[in-house]
Amino acid sequence: MAVGLGLAVAYFVVFMSFQRIVGRLSPGVQPALMIAGMVLRLGVAAVVLVPLALYTDLNFIAVAAAFAGFYTVLSVWGIYRSIAKAKRSESPSTPGAEGGVVGS
Repeated sequence: MAVGLGLAVAYFVVFMSFQRIVGRLSPGVQPALMIAGMVLRLGVAAVVLVPLALYTDLNFIAVAAAFAGFYTVLSVWGIYRSIAKAKRSESPSTPGAEGGVVGS
């Protein structure tokens, strides 16, 4: 199970690094690169998990379940951080629905 958790952390770090790189590119290229990155990361995960299943005594189902579960938790946490950061960086530059009237 620890192997699955380690793989999930490594996968998440690579995912976040790739997202930062893609975020700097033009908007027209971002979707294609994100899909290509996902396919590449899944391929790498398969290349790592298949030999682990074939050549070690690790329980493949446990490793895969730990990987999937912990990666999901890390992804939710990363998305939450991104949303919270975006909300903090928003500054009200115009008056809201009240129209800037104070004390009415």
